[in-house]
Amino acid sequence: MSEVRNMPRLNQTVLYNHLITDGKLKPMDIDGVLDYHGKGWLIFEYKLNDANVSTGQGIALRRLADDLAKSKPVLLFILKHDVIDANNPIYAEDCIVKCHYCNGKYEYEKYQARVVRFGDVYQKALDWIDIEANRNQ
Repeated sequence: MSEVRNMPRLNQTVLYNHLITDGKLKPMDIDGVLDYHGKGWLIFEYKLNDANVSTGQGIALRRLADDLAKSKPVLLFILKHDVIDANNPIYAEDCIVKCHYCNGKYEYEKYQARVVRFGDVYQKALDWIDIEANRNQ
């Protein structure tokens, strides 16, 4: 298991009730962000089984990825897991890739034809960041 410095804080909820005034714009969480040695970014969003990213969350994630990509390579992964009990950990390497977003577009087809474990593409994603970062120097 990766190092979580303060496990009790991991499950602590942050409430924005008194900060939201217009009823539409609401903060969201991002399940994971990795700064890969200052060369590029991986962004992870995990969903239970076939749950979808909401419209607003999808817009925000795409905008974040597009803005970060103006300076460095970025891959955004949407992943699914089947861990129903919230008291049990989700192991990222066992999650299934639903799609990834890169260079302004989603890639679904590559993942629909077969089951792709995140553990099987993680190193490839880091290698891609290395290649892109070197190309952009």
